[in-house]
Amino acid sequence: MLSEYALTPDIFSSSAHGSPELAEARLQILKPIVLEEAVVRNLRAGEWWTYIQAWTRTEDCHRKAKELLKQIGKTRRLRDVRHLRIGDIQPNTPEEWLLEALISHEDEVLTGIITLPELAQQSPYQNNEIIARIDRLTNQDWQDKRDHMIRISKQTSTYRKHLKLLFKCANSIMFIDPYLDPSQSHYREFDYLLDLIKNPETRIEIHLAAKGIGRDDNIDRNTLTLQNWKNRFKALVPTLKTNTLEVQIFIWEYFHDRYIITDLMGINLSSGLDVSPNSPVDWSRLPKRLLDQTQVDFNPNSSAYSLKFSFTLSEKQSL
Repeated sequence: MLSEYALTPDIFSSSAHGSPELAEARLQILKPIVLEEAVVRNLRAGEWWTYIQAWTRTEDCHRKAKELLKQIGKTRRLRDVRHLRIGDIQPNTPEEWLLEALISHEDEVLTGIITLPELAQQSPYQNNEIIARIDRLTNQDWQDKRDHMIRISKQTSTYRKHLKLLFKCANSIMFIDPYLDPSQSHYREFDYLLDLIKNPETRIEIHLAAKGIGRDDNIDRNTLTLQNWKNRFKALVPTLKTNTLEVQIFIWEYFHDRYIITDLMGINLSSGLDVSPNSPVDWSRLPKRLLDQTQVDFNPNSSAYSLKFSFTLSEKQSL
């Protein structure tokens, strides 16, 4: 669900668009795409960001571009790709940066490479679907590629496919699913989702509700004690040990909706993160305002829901 773009430096130029006003209009369209649903590939083992930072100090860098680049850095939307191949030529022109992005794309697929129309319509590139013109970001073809909603099967392999990049880049992750319970057979593969998280500094929260009847044990979940709940999550400890992770678990009296909320984007789930291979589930990207509100609603001090228990699960801790 998380998109990844490469950006050629010319899109930040005030003069290259023909006028500062046109540059501002195009950058305003680019801004929510980059800041709400994507990460930016820091090409050539980080040299792209160094090059762009030098660009921001020139008079030709548009004021809105400086603001956008500052937000990209502040919100940690730069993706480090030191593990990917780099080109033989040191890029110094928009076309050379485009070629660098295409080399990187060969190693790991990008959602798009965004550049100016003058470069994108040159004969070597005009039929390349990965290259997107900044003046056409509102076209229906482009909108269709951005996957605002997907329908997938309720299988762990499918979940992992669509969450791999997001969990690799996110600094905080909230799993919100009222019935999430790794002691139950239909949730026993949940640890494979945690295994996608390799950064020990990532803040991880699991939110569930003390409602309903356990599918496997026929127990009224509302009668479970704190220790009962700790026992039901013990199955996650081996994965936490392997990846040196810590998880905060919050058990609320009641809530209904399901989400995955991160600092980079939020996903609304039509049903939970359990496995049921013959069933579909719809995932849709949350608008920024709903992402922020959901984070507020599931804050331990929130009055939106009533918190019953909370505890920490870590690789160092015995339950």
